[in-house]
Amino acid sequence: MYKKYMSKATAVILTAAMAVCAVGCANSTGEDEVIEEVITPSNDEEATLEKTIANSSFSGKDAKEGKVETVYVTTDCTGAVNDVIVSDWIRNTDGSDEIKDVTNLENIVNVKGRETYTDNEDGSISWNACGSDIYYQGYSNEELPVGVHVTYTLDGEEVAPQDIAGKSGHVGIRFDYTNNAKEAIEIDGNSTEVYVPFAMVSGLMLDSSKFTNVEVTGGKAISDGNNTVVVGVALPGLKESLNLDEEKLEQIDGLDAELAIPDYVEIEADTTDFELGMTLTMASSDVLDDMGLTGLADEDAVEDVENNMSLLADGAGQLVNGAGELKSGVNDLKEGTSALYDGSRDLYNGSVSLADGAGQLYDGVSAYTSGASQINDGAAQLADGAKSLADGANSAKTGSSQLRSAMESGDIVGNANALASGAGQVSDGAGSLAAGVAALKDGAAGVSAGAASLSENMGQIQAGVMALEGAVAGAGETTAAAATSAGTDIGTAAATLGALLNSESVSDEDKAVIMQALGSLESAGNTLSSLSSAGMDTTQIEALNAGLDAAVSGAQALSAGASQVSDGVAQVSEGAGSLASGASEVANGAGALASGIGQVYGGVVALDDGLGTLANGAGQLSTGAGDLYNGTSTLVSNNDSLLGGAGQLKTGASTLSDGAKTLSDGAGELDGGAARLSEGVNELADGIVKFDEEGVEKLSDAFDGSIDGFMRRITAVDQAGKDYTSFAGRSDDMSGSVKFIIKTGAVKSII
Repeated sequence: MYKKYMSKATAVILTAAMAVCAVGCANSTGEDEVIEEVITPSNDEEATLEKTIANSSFSGKDAKEGKVETVYVTTDCTGAVNDVIVSDWIRNTDGSDEIKDVTNLENIVNVKGRETYTDNEDGSISWNACGSDIYYQGYSNEELPVGVHVTYTLDGEEVAPQDIAGKSGHVGIRFDYTNNAKEAIEIDGNSTEVYVPFAMVSGLMLDSSKFTNVEVTGGKAISDGNNTVVVGVALPGLKESLNLDEEKLEQIDGLDAELAIPDYVEIEADTTDFELGMTLTMASSDVLDDMGLTGLADEDAVEDVENNMSLLADGAGQLVNGAGELKSGVNDLKEGTSALYDGSRDLYNGSVSLADGAGQLYDGVSAYTSGASQINDGAAQLADGAKSLADGANSAKTGSSQLRSAMESGDIVGNANALASGAGQVSDGAGSLAAGVAALKDGAAGVSAGAASLSENMGQIQAGVMALEGAVAGAGETTAAAATSAGTDIGTAAATLGALLNSESVSDEDKAVIMQALGSLESAGNTLSSLSSAGMDTTQIEALNAGLDAAVSGAQALSAGASQVSDGVAQVSEGAGSLASGASEVANGAGALASGIGQVYGGVVALDDGLGTLANGAGQLSTGAGDLYNGTSTLVSNNDSLLGGAGQLKTGASTLSDGAKTLSDGAGELDGGAARLSEGVNELADGIVKFDEEGVEKLSDAFDGSIDGFMRRITAVDQAGKDYTSFAGRSDDMSGSVKFIIKTGAVKSII
């Protein structure tokens, strides 16, 4: 019983009141026809809003009463009232000819027929119905029981409607509602006032091309792509009527008292070129009936709730205690599973390490056996190579000994030194030869020059003789002078030949020629002398010419021979220089050869001694290599057994690791399950404590420890809603219902 009624009393009233139900496909009623007759929607936007609001959960129940009243209120864009038009529909259920009605409307007009009415003295009117329903409307100047006030903000600042039109930014549109309808009631002998429970349902349409990121407080926004329809609901005065402690309600976890019973609707959005069409707000007073709460005030139900509140408090205490014990036990379980998981994890980690070590051991053994086989093969090759090395060393030692003996018996070093000494002497003699040839070259050049001079003198002598011959022929006085001049030239030539004859550079053959020339010159000289003393004749001159011709020929031959000697001596001099240079190089080479042969001999001696040592070591190496091969052969013979044992160890360690992993995974899942169980139990225990402290206790405190007063207020509020059945008036014998439709003006730019 507690759950049934408290769910309705708290969950429905405090939270569900803010929800706007989806638009349904309601059947058309006569009232809808009245609306179409009285206020025809001016556009699709208005028609959509009217239909959406008319079909909402808080728009009032189907009108089955005798008089159905709809109050149309037109306002400006802030909610200030302009006109109030009331449309009444009187049902003539029994087909009466006359219907008595009570109304305070002015300018009454029959909107669907030709029926008329008459005023009665008691202020009522009587319609000549003729069996038909009556549809009429009129204007009212009475104060409205509800009102709407609309405010606008742009980027957080409140602005007037005319100042926001056409602007862009973040906008807010807020609907605040007033409830002016109160009724006095008596609760537990005390008089108090409650508001008539009007539900205010407001709707508007936003152009999706101008409004984005639409958010609604106290309502919902539904987009069809082109437009966003916003519908919000508020219950002004209900919170005060139920006398709920807001501070205590706010302490109930998950409940926002401000939104639980909303008294305003607010829309926020981002806009470009702000423009808002009209808005519609529908008000109806039968909200509690719409929410199905009219039966909550039954006395038996109230008593059941109070009794169960006590049981709930007791049960909550027991639940808290049991949850504490459960929490303790689960925590113990969690500690045990954690220890099990830690141990199994250590076991698994150890088994993994063991498996890894076994794998590494197997790999190492495999590598070892492979290496041992390679070592054995290498040892065999080493033994063969060591034997070959020993044989080669012995052969090399024999050869080096023979080479050493040959060099020592042939005295190669001594002979090389003697060769170097002889080459030095040859080089010295070649130098001396080159110096003598140079001196000879200089003497030959002198002889050649003297021969050339002699030839020139002989030419002069011959020219003098020819002059003498001319003089003789002319028998002039110049004959003696010419003879004297020719004698002088002969003397000069004779002196030149004498000098050549004394030169060491002139060969014996040339000296013989010179002696013959001297004889000819001497004969010519004697002839000239005699001619100069005794006078000349032609015969003597001719004899003189003949002697001179012989002397000139000899001088020319001498000059030619001297030139050839000079050229030959020059060639000998050049050859002597090359001989001296070559002899010097030979001497140097012979010295280097002697030194190299000495070094070779020293190397041969060292090689012979070293090869002796190598031969001894190679013999020992060969013996050791043989022993090594025998040992590695024995080592390799155990490879298969060792590798097989390591493989079995690896397989066993892997199997152990798999088993340990399965155990660890199972222990981990168990530990995780225990952890989740512990968390769940802790959350359950905490939730139970929280439910007891923040739910049961605070809920009881919110109603001052008693649900009875709260239930009676619900009854009083419900009754106030039922009693408010007319705005313009109705007769006592006629049932009625009323709702209000408030239309605000549009906000648009004026171009």
